[in-house]
Amino acid sequence: RILGMESMKVLTDPTRSSTEAAVIASQAVLTGSAEQLEDKTHTDEALDLSAARIREMVISVILSGGDLECSDEGIYQDRTIETDGLAVLANALSMIKTCNKPLPLQTNKISLPLRMGTQFLIDCREIFDLDLISLLINLLGSVHTKPHAAFLSVCCLRSLCQLLDSVRQQAREFGACQVLQEVLFVAQDTNKELFDAAGGLLNILQTEGSRI
Repeated sequence: RILGMESMKVLTDPTRSSTEAAVIASQAVLTGSAEQLEDKTHTDEALDLSAARIREMVISVILSGGDLECSDEGIYQDRTIETDGLAVLANALSMIKTCNKPLPLQTNKISLPLRMGTQFLIDCREIFDLDLISLLINLLGSVHTKPHAAFLSVCCLRSLCQLLDSVRQQAREFGACQVLQEVLFVAQDTNKELFDAAGGLLNILQTEGSRI
């Protein structure tokens, strides 16, 4: 799992792989399908299965949260993997949201990212019976002990809020604004990157019609 997460971190980052590779890897993470990665006449069942396994691995790593009962070393490894999983998801959401090049088989630049974001959240609930938005907000609350996980959670929430109005509303209802105020207080003198990211997300949540 560690090797898989490290590889996906590279593949979903266009500055470390390529734009084309990042788009393909990001769609695999969010859809679990290779159907939209290439022309349907060339879709390989093995490739589709690999994409499904990639998505399942990323979701399970994030939702495990490093809370499994195991040795101290095992707990450390799970928490490291959890952070890697968050980084992969943050990369994938950002890549799909900001990609200006039309994706394969895409007829509407907005509809496909919206559809992928919505389906990803649904799959998280149906497969793992957990709410990703609630989990990400809870991770924000761990800013004292896991600042990097909190930063990556901010990145994921920012992309989801910009894609989906429903996520913005749900985040407000779950108290994200209050949690972000605490994040800002903690990060103001110690973590400028987290402080700026949290401030940007708070602005999105407090502004109507901020979807991009």
